[in-house]
Amino acid sequence: MLNKAFGDSCMSKTQAYEWYKEFNAGREIVEYLSRSNRPSSSTIADNIDKNKILLLEIRHMSVRDLAQERDISTMSSYRILSDILGMKRVAERLLPKELNVLQKEHRKQVALDMVSRADSEPNFMNRIITGGETWVYEYDMQTSRQSSEWRYDDEPKPKKPRQSRSKVKVM
Repeated sequence: MLNKAFGDSCMSKTQAYEWYKEFNAGREIVEYLSRSNRPSSSTIADNIDKNKILLLEIRHMSVRDLAQERDISTMSSYRILSDILGMKRVAERLLPKELNVLQKEHRKQVALDMVSRADSEPNFMNRIITGGETWVYEYDMQTSRQSSEWRYDDEPKPKKPRQSRSKVKVM
């Protein structure tokens, strides 16, 4: 009935129970009582700046770790990151394979060599033998959630190469 009459400005059911318990215990003052040496909000400018600096150093940090490091609540830490700083937890974008400069150059040379041989020798492509292979993948130590990072909307997603094949090949 109170929700229909007062809408959003109505006190919640839990809060009403807590006030009832306080008045039964002997409380007579209706105003909120002051708290002992606690700031009214942990989303003050000092906490925001320190959270931002800490998070930009270690982007993989979880909200819980950040809250423990700064000695504030987990929800306040999350509110600072998402609402005030506008950051999101972003998973890494998987790339097919990440090659270094030497590997790319080697692949290019092999391809050019095969094209030149195919032009000079008419039966060269018929002499190439292919077969089925089974590759053993190496173990990735981090899950996608563990490797995700806090990023701003305008920042690019972090990149992570797909699982690479190990040196051991099973035929």
